[in-house]
Amino acid sequence: MCNIKYGADEKTDIAMRVIADHLRAVAFAIADGQLPSNNKAGYVIRRILRRAVRYGYTFLNFREAFIFKLVAVLKETMGEAFPELVSQQVLIEKVIKEEEESFLRTLTTGIRLLDDIISKAKQENLTEIQGKDAFVLFDTFGFPFDLTELIARENGLGVDEAGFKVEMEAQKNRSRNAAAQETDDWVEIRKIDQTEFLGYDKLEAEIRIARYRKVTQQKKTFYQLVFDQTPFYGESGGQVGDSGFIEADGKRTTVFDTQKENNLIVHLVEKLPENPSDFFRASVNTDRRMNIASNHTATHFCMLHCDRFWALMSNKKVRL
Repeated sequence: MCNIKYGADEKTDIAMRVIADHLRAVAFAIADGQLPSNNKAGYVIRRILRRAVRYGYTFLNFREAFIFKLVAVLKETMGEAFPELVSQQVLIEKVIKEEEESFLRTLTTGIRLLDDIISKAKQENLTEIQGKDAFVLFDTFGFPFDLTELIARENGLGVDEAGFKVEMEAQKNRSRNAAAQETDDWVEIRKIDQTEFLGYDKLEAEIRIARYRKVTQQKKTFYQLVFDQTPFYGESGGQVGDSGFIEADGKRTTVFDTQKENNLIVHLVEKLPENPSDFFRASVNTDRRMNIASNHTATHFCMLHCDRFWALMSNKKVRL
């Protein structure tokens, strides 16, 4: 399938063995009723499969799902000893294919960003990748920590695992404070590293959704959307986020809040648009934005003059 002969190169030989071994583990687990997921045993299955996908991507040049096609070969080899492979073949292929396609979108972006991080670390003569960088890859782009660790090791670097755990614990605390928020993986539609903010000059713009994910909080479900560009201001610097709507084919989706998360501008909607791949017109609630901006400016003005007042009271020389 990859047009590389086994035995030609040690790295590709290892990749082929990893893929074969991980395929067996994943296929047997799915046949026994365990599906990939974000927790417990299901997460172990997901991580095993993702590592196999990454070896195929990096060393065998696979850019599309391929592991699911090997299930037929596994069935022929081990189906007699493990008849569940025969009876569950269609399900196993379907599950693996969906997982591969989903992770390949994440992998392409993650590896590109990780390559930049590794290059920068080497230029600065560092021996490891910062935990914060590893966490952003994990939390924002869904790039697993163990893959970051593996790829860093292949490039002669370590990863600050303690720093990563600090960031992870801080995120868990934020989630606990948000009443046990459950967040699905990002579904990536198109690749972007960051959203271009247009909101200083425009309150309307043509946008496209780059990725989205479902969030469940206090038994309520909403969606986080990331655009390629946006006029919506994300909550930061003491100013609350914008609201408004996006529209396509006369159908509006209300944006009830806009936040910043790991340098991404995230738009919150109660319902996912019918076709997330559409072109949309994004419109900010103008009256609300103007009121927010006025209040924010007034707050800074008061803080500035309060500081000067107390400086005078303390007999300090200040310039009024």
